[in-house]
Amino acid sequence: MRASATEIAFYTVVALVLAWAGSGQAQMASQIPIEKAQGPVAIGALPSGTLAVLGGRGRLSLIDTNSARVTLLKDTLGYFSPADMAAARLGNTDSIFIALYNTVQRQGILARYSLTGDQIQTWNARAIFAGIAIDSVRHTVYVGDAVTGEISSLSIDGNSAGLSFLAEVSGVTRLGPLAVDEAGQRLFAADVGQGTIYVVDLGSRKSHLLASGMGEPAALSYDGDQQRLYVADASRHCIWQIAMNSPKPKTSRFSSAPELREPRGITVDAQHTVWVADHAALRVFKLSPAGLVAQSISP
Repeated sequence: MRASATEIAFYTVVALVLAWAGSGQAQMASQIPIEKAQGPVAIGALPSGTLAVLGGRGRLSLIDTNSARVTLLKDTLGYFSPADMAAARLGNTDSIFIALYNTVQRQGILARYSLTGDQIQTWNARAIFAGIAIDSVRHTVYVGDAVTGEISSLSIDGNSAGLSFLAEVSGVTRLGPLAVDEAGQRLFAADVGQGTIYVVDLGSRKSHLLASGMGEPAALSYDGDQQRLYVADASRHCIWQIAMNSPKPKTSRFSSAPELREPRGITVDAQHTVWVADHAALRVFKLSPAGLVAQSISP
């Protein structure tokens, strides 16, 4: 069908506006300091005491918590944007799983890396990945789609057919980070648009609201032994905790340490120590049981 002169003029204007906006965004992006862009956005703890840290542009590094030594594995992970990361020991193997996405192609990649930075496996999906969680007991990976609110699962054992639909978190506007309760067989999922946390029962695949009133819940981590969910709130510069050992879970602030500027990653290690990846501060913080910064490391 041939376009009319009016239509041609309209689409020309639209193209010019988009080109101008795109160039403006590119210029703004180029003005962001590289250090800030590489600031940590996700963190995961391994049983060995090693922390895996993911930067905003795909920088991947390891931290030995005993010596605070940092080992760089990757400067970048390619053209896909990193969404989230989780580290786990599956059997006798330590692995790092990273969820990446490409908004233009609407494609998501789940990649598995060794602790030497070698890519072991990849899985593709038609999704904008947002959050990832690993059940190390059942060797299952969960990833969420920011746009649809759907959660998919992947079994690492055997010849898996790939990612399969698990559940949809009803009512979310922008699905964000995930955390798994291995013993209770439930997932925690954050809506970063509404500042709310949902619980997904892995048996019934039904979800319900757990907590609300947060700013931007950018990361979740669950301590199964203490039955406590930790939430990194990037916009309110704090860490929340939700006690899950009662019929009515209670939400309270765990840390409002002045060092927290934009916490975007959180994990709990085997000693129940909370570690925070702060994107704006360009640091990884170790928090004391009282929520104070006990150690600061540059990843």
